[in-house]
Amino acid sequence: MNPYTYLFYLLYKFIKLTTKDELQEQVPKSATSLYLVCLTNNYAALIIGTKVIKYFPSNLVLTILVFAIVPIIIYFINKSLFIDNKNYLKIEAKYDRKNSLKKAHFVTIATLYILASIGLMVWAGINYNK
Repeated sequence: MNPYTYLFYLLYKFIKLTTKDELQEQVPKSATSLYLVCLTNNYAALIIGTKVIKYFPSNLVLTILVFAIVPIIIYFINKSLFIDNKNYLKIEAKYDRKNSLKKAHFVTIATLYILASIGLMVWAGINYNK
């Protein structure tokens, strides 16, 4: 099991199960966007929390590279992995066969992941100057 695609699957199913029927065509893009926000939070928290950023020279170009270009690259990677070629359908079919999770499980797991992602970012920001 690939943890990267499995986490996308969890967020995808969470959004799919909680979205109205007339908006279902927006689910793959919404799941990809939510996944990008969570991954960007984790990435920024890792950079800030490990205090690696203190070793960078304080220039604007490097800051833009670290905090803007990498998330944009992650976006295009996720787009090509999940949205293009409709791979989200293959991922859903693969994990639906293996999982016996119910709607409440998807909601709980996705909510905890989103809150943990935000909490990690807040924690990294608070502990940056300690």
